[in-house]
Amino acid sequence: MAEPNVTHVYTTPGTYTVTLTVRDNDMEEATKQIIVVAEEQAIPPVASFFASSTSGRVPFTVSFDASASYDPDGTIEAYIWDFGDGTVEET
Repeated sequence: MAEPNVTHVYTTPGTYTVTLTVRDNDMEEATKQIIVVAEEQAIPPVASFFASSTSGRVPFTVSFDASASYDPDGTIEAYIWDFGDGTVEET
């Protein structure tokens, strides 16, 4: 007897037409189709940074380095810095 259940893994994003054809012992057939959409799974970027110093007297200048940040499935498009004093800067 044929197995009615099967599993398939889609490894590339896309829209796929899946067709099932069943055949009986008299060689008669019936067919059905469904659409399956395999979407790309976005992986969030990893934010990592360090400060040249974390304490000092005002006026206190600090350099920040986020070069260790990365995006495992793409590229980082923007670094958005919130300095905690009401200043936000996008680089």
